[in-house]
Amino acid sequence: MTTSPTPTTVDLTPAERTAMRHIARLQTTLLAARARRVAIAAVRAGWWQHHSADVALTANGLPGLPMIWPIHLHLPLRRTLLAADAQTAIADARRDITATIGRVFDHDQPLLHLTITSASPDTTGPAETNGHHYLIDATAVLAMPTIATSDRDAYAQARALAAERLAGQDDLALRGAPACYLPADHSVHDLGAPVLDPDVDGPDSTGLQCALAGDSLQDTPEPDAVAAATSVLERLRRSLRRHIIDAIGDGIGNQRGDDGHHYADQILTAMGLDPLPRSWQYHVTATITHTITADSPQHARTASFRQLRDISPTTPQRALPLTYPDDLDPGPRIDQVGPGRYRVTLEMTYLVCLRGANCPVLAEAAVREQLTTFEPAHAALPLRLTALGRRVDRILDRAID
Repeated sequence: MTTSPTPTTVDLTPAERTAMRHIARLQTTLLAARARRVAIAAVRAGWWQHHSADVALTANGLPGLPMIWPIHLHLPLRRTLLAADAQTAIADARRDITATIGRVFDHDQPLLHLTITSASPDTTGPAETNGHHYLIDATAVLAMPTIATSDRDAYAQARALAAERLAGQDDLALRGAPACYLPADHSVHDLGAPVLDPDVDGPDSTGLQCALAGDSLQDTPEPDAVAAATSVLERLRRSLRRHIIDAIGDGIGNQRGDDGHHYADQILTAMGLDPLPRSWQYHVTATITHTITADSPQHARTASFRQLRDISPTTPQRALPLTYPDDLDPGPRIDQVGPGRYRVTLEMTYLVCLRGANCPVLAEAAVREQLTTFEPAHAALPLRLTALGRRVDRILDRAID
């Protein structure tokens, strides 16, 4: 049996290659815009932690989410005033600069520190009978929390705001460019998260226009250019998907006590990506009883957990389709059966996920295989099975899912 070769971009007409490249670039741009808007909506809904969503975007070369940067703004200032002597001029300048800063800046931008660096007579001004004109140079340090997507943008916004606020002051002016710093103990993980709005913080149509600027439908791209544009789109799809899967339980869902699989599935589909795989799921419960030698019931409980660790739902053996359920198992029942001897009875519930078929027998077989790791005789233990239906699979592999 013979099969025809798969068409490649070499087989396409120039017009078809042009259209394919344009479509791939447009889809990439639309996916980037949609991913950002969906991430913002998920953060607002409490599905996705702000920092985790920001990492997923920036790791793919997309603009990050706005954060509150605790900028320290150093302002080199000059104040001109009339005073009887230098000491009086310094005292008056300190009072006036503090009052001016408090008036022109917001209450959440307090003055942290003010240093008078010099006080010199102004010999260029007219003579006064009741004193002298003094030029007072000072450095003011302000706390200026700034909402921006990066520290560079935050620095630029803080400098621009300072220049705007001080522009209308007659006797107080900047004598140089403001300097911006972050606190020495600053960490990106500690940045505050502002309230986000998809319509304000998301990309607008001008971003789409800029992304497609220069992509003329009159050009005839080479086959490699078409393949490159398609490859960029596929890489973005796969990378976004991997980051979202990695964030389940550690960024997605953990704010509401949920494992995040359902939220991640909705985030993916809202971005226009394929949903997460589904599987037939079952709760399978086994009651395990064993005897422990210990000094106290507390020590017996600890020893029991250590002995059963290898067959717990969090430690599936031999790639079995097992994981842990959302609800924790009840604690063990511990009965003393003799001096230093305790009988520990524990209910252990497994979540079994089968993608291939709805087969309760296979689900029970997987649990029995897990139990024989601890004791071969446990293969005959009675099991209690509850079918949960077909749901988002709880056992995911970022490389293939």
